[in-house]
Amino acid sequence: MSIAAAPTTSVPYAPSWVSTGVVLAGRAGFRALWMVAPLLLATTWTADELGRTVAVIGGFGWLAILFATAEKTLLKQVPRLPRLAGQVSRRTVATVLVPLGCALGAATLSTLTGAGPTLLLWGLCWGLTGAAYQVVAALHRLAHRPGADALLFASGALALLTATGVTVALDLRPVAWVVTCLVLLLAVAAAGLAAVPRETFRGVGRRAAVGPLRRSLLLLGLPEVLSIISVSAGFWAVAALAPEHEAVRYYVAVTVASVFGATTTVVVRLHQPDVSLRLRGSGAAAGEDAARRILARAITAGAGTAALAVGAHLLGAPWWATLALLTLGEVVVFTQRTVAANLVENSRSRWLPGNVGASACGLLAASVVLLTCTARGGALAAMGALVAAQLCNATALRLLLRRASGRRVPQPISGRWT
Repeated sequence: MSIAAAPTTSVPYAPSWVSTGVVLAGRAGFRALWMVAPLLLATTWTADELGRTVAVIGGFGWLAILFATAEKTLLKQVPRLPRLAGQVSRRTVATVLVPLGCALGAATLSTLTGAGPTLLLWGLCWGLTGAAYQVVAALHRLAHRPGADALLFASGALALLTATGVTVALDLRPVAWVVTCLVLLLAVAAAGLAAVPRETFRGVGRRAAVGPLRRSLLLLGLPEVLSIISVSAGFWAVAALAPEHEAVRYYVAVTVASVFGATTTVVVRLHQPDVSLRLRGSGAAAGEDAARRILARAITAGAGTAALAVGAHLLGAPWWATLALLTLGEVVVFTQRTVAANLVENSRSRWLPGNVGASACGLLAASVVLLTCTARGGALAAMGALVAAQLCNATALRLLLRRASGRRVPQPISGRWT
């Protein structure tokens, strides 16, 4: 079944449980192979090759989430600005495709000439390809085609599995594996983009809308950038300051956490168009109050996790038990902070700069932990840095929202809006 033949269903912006399940099923296989594929080659590559590849894929793979700013802008603005939908779609797609094209050109030139950090450049292409998948999928969802979203990612999972099988059969090295994966992944993404209804990109652009669109891209994207830098910094810090096996431990922990994080993100994105429409006017106050309550729970969970982890480490608990505790805590705090941030981003625009500031506080906290603890703590310090980042992020955002509490009466919102 080709992507172009994916079933088209007419569904409202608020997704049904069936469409949510279909999308999650398609994403699950892709996310699992996206993160686990390098580990499947542990017996094919040397420990040095595996460690290097894991560090590069982990360090750049999060660009897929970093460039989710384009997806978030699509899902927020298209429902609100139907007359400018074509202009929003064109500009947000270009936000991902232009950097991807430049990275592919640089990586190809480095491979052909043998000059430059070849593996690093292909790792950059890896992350941007994941971003392209998210944007193409968002276009299909806005066209009420959840089946196409699911089929896109299921086909991408098959591409990753095929490339990994070829690598094992032919005993390919890391660069050859990444290139093989990208060739197949980009072919699937191109087919998915070609299957997007043409009317999605039609419409006359308005110069007056360019400024607000750029501001939306910037302010919706910066929190993602700052959060993902925390994750990537963990990989670079472990690779530079700790033994090689610590990078693999951290990669496994982040892989487990990302399964839950990706599920939360997908569900939030599925509901974002509907949330964007209903958190306007009086509905914005209710969204902000709900976000403040959710963040209070996130702060409690984060502080509790940090205290328990430090206590377990001081009492000599096994490294795997402490790492599992930190991973569980990061998942809990991330889930609650993501839901709360989604409510804030889709209410009033005045909160967007503050949300960026909260993410900057999280990055600062992660940097302090990484610089002071990674040499001795390895993967434990890197995972602890993520917990610290989420905790400080949630605390700063809640303090920001408290300024608005008590000055208005919240207006209730009906329906599944979180």
